[in-house]
Amino acid sequence: MKLKEKVKKFHELPIQLKCTVSYIVASLLTNGLSFFTTPLFTRIMTPADMGDVTAFNSWQSILAAIVTLSLSSGSFSVAMVEYKDNRDQYISSILTLSSISTILFFLIYLTYKSELNELFNLGTDLMILMFIGFLFTPAMNYWLLRERFEYKYKSVLVVTLLSASLSTLISIAVVLFAKTVDYKRLGIARLYGSYIPTYILSGVLFLVIFLKGKTFFNKIYWKFSLSLSLPLIVHTLSKYILDMSDRIMIDHFIGKAELGIYGVLYTVSSLSIIFWSAINSSLIPITFEKLENKNFIDLERLLKPIIVLFAVGCTLLSLFSPEIVKIIATEEYYSAIYLMPPISAGIFFTSIYTIYGNVLTFYKKTKAIMISTLLSAGVNVFLNYLFIPKYGAIAASYTTLIAYILLTIFQMVAVIRITGVTIIEKKFLGTIIVFTIVWALLCNILYQIIYLRIITITIIGVICLFNQKNIKNIFTKILVKR
Repeated sequence: MKLKEKVKKFHELPIQLKCTVSYIVASLLTNGLSFFTTPLFTRIMTPADMGDVTAFNSWQSILAAIVTLSLSSGSFSVAMVEYKDNRDQYISSILTLSSISTILFFLIYLTYKSELNELFNLGTDLMILMFIGFLFTPAMNYWLLRERFEYKYKSVLVVTLLSASLSTLISIAVVLFAKTVDYKRLGIARLYGSYIPTYILSGVLFLVIFLKGKTFFNKIYWKFSLSLSLPLIVHTLSKYILDMSDRIMIDHFIGKAELGIYGVLYTVSSLSIIFWSAINSSLIPITFEKLENKNFIDLERLLKPIIVLFAVGCTLLSLFSPEIVKIIATEEYYSAIYLMPPISAGIFFTSIYTIYGNVLTFYKKTKAIMISTLLSAGVNVFLNYLFIPKYGAIAASYTTLIAYILLTIFQMVAVIRITGVTIIEKKFLGTIIVFTIVWALLCNILYQIIYLRIITITIIGVICLFNQKNIKNIFTKILVKR
């Protein structure tokens, strides 16, 4: 098919499907840039340098939940419905709120700078970089969320690709320059090169939002956003602790070299989340509409095929892990391939608990989200504390998988209590859970028997080939509003 015909066919697609296709393409390109530059960084930087990057990103994710008040969490999507005629005013108002919070926390940091630097194991230069991000990146987050909610996929595509391209190219240039002048802190150089371009672009959007909204304070907007977001601060913080505590505790108990290896392997395994993030962006408004009309059966029919396809994607990623690791990393990373199956399985469960989280957010039951995430994070930290010192990074991959399974079950129970329905059939969900756990264990054997792994990949490939029309129809139908 010629390029013009493909473009024409794309323009004829329903807006929801065009958005999802665009988000997937944007995610593939932006995350692909990060993925394809990993071989360069792993060959220039030591595992300890990579550990510096992983440690900064981990702490940034955790602290952002508190400092920015989690105002870009699930409450934002609800606000886009609640204040659909005053979106500009709402967004500029909550941007003021997040900015004030950031400034107050920065003053606290300056007061206890030495103690906090020691706690986070980060220098003042990196902490200042982090707070610059806390001030400006909410603007980009709010802007992207609104554009996606309104199906303005072109602007999302442009800004996302521009930000990712500049960050990637400049971070490579900075690291290469630092290497030539024999600068030892290559991880720090990479972080500055990567984040500064994004912060500049976020600063531009920061000004745009205030110029359009012209609302610095609105009691109603602040009360609404805080009433939904404050419980989600605990949820978001717990979620990031759930996601990042393994890395922080590996850094604490074992060291940055091991953390760097774990972080690279986790990046490979998280490739599957690219697709899920794009799909979920379009799934939220459709889910909200079906819940509003109490179309639970239609919602289940919508979700089941997505879950199955995502499970297959995570499965294939685990099967190809040895080859992927050899491409993107050096020999010192090869022995860590056994981390990939449990990490990929854990990432699969993010799709299910995100679905339940969407439902709970619609019903404004953010406390239920908070409690379930807090419990799962607590279990994860406890298991990490017990097993990481003894078994290292491999223990972290399995303890995180266990925590994600618990989070899925907790949120399912909460949804059943609120709606009276399972949303996703229990038998189906149970089968998926068992399949995922068994597969994570089976891959450890398949890595040692290459012929059996090739046969397994071939079988899955043939099944997908013979069902390509059904797969195409699933993505066509499930992403069109009914």
